[in-house]
Amino acid sequence: MQNNLDVSNGNNELPNLGVYLDNLNPFVFQQLKKDCDKGLEVVNKHWDKRSGDLLEMFHQDMPKEVFFQEPTESKKGLEREILQICHKMCMKWPELMDKLSFYSKMFDDGTPDFELFVERFWINYQRPGEYIPLHQHSGIFSFVVWVQIPYYATETLEANKNEAFSLNKGYQGQFEFVYTDMLGQVKTLRLADGPGWQGKICVFPAGLYHQVYPFYNDEIRITVSGNIRAKYE
Repeated sequence: MQNNLDVSNGNNELPNLGVYLDNLNPFVFQQLKKDCDKGLEVVNKHWDKRSGDLLEMFHQDMPKEVFFQEPTESKKGLEREILQICHKMCMKWPELMDKLSFYSKMFDDGTPDFELFVERFWINYQRPGEYIPLHQHSGIFSFVVWVQIPYYATETLEANKNEAFSLNKGYQGQFEFVYTDMLGQVKTLRLADGPGWQGKICVFPAGLYHQVYPFYNDEIRITVSGNIRAKYE
């Protein structure tokens, strides 16, 4: 049984899942968009090598720049924004750290006794029909920034609303968390259902399962993701 919560985009906290949603700094976002555009030029040369499953491609034994570029000009600014959010999460929900790892001790003033750092960034370029299957990340936290989202969840669905069945219906391109509630029932939370989510960032526990559904129009969906780990000071 699924439970699809209605979450408005931006400035949301979901403490029951340890999920934080906000608007990315506009200046950093503009830099990030430029990085994504530059990376797309490289990725375009390797479209014929893609399998359709972005997770499978990520684990293939080949240079990451074939499918996944790393931000350059925006990297420092993005890292600063992400770590600020992670610090807020640690301060507001210290119990979250207790559940995630042994890096969970806090000083008497409530600050953590470890330093968080972004281990890796990567840009996801998702073409029509491609998807990211259910998975989880390593580390303490993970994040996603929605850079470019097609209009699949509005125009396409409206055009097909009278059809008895269509592959264009459903959760096109949406980002979905999957988790269990206190009764062990499987629940879901779907985000990023249209262009209004561009410029939003979501930081969440790395172990929280998530996936991205395929879509079927002619645009490219672009997101930036990464993992945050901890080291003792």
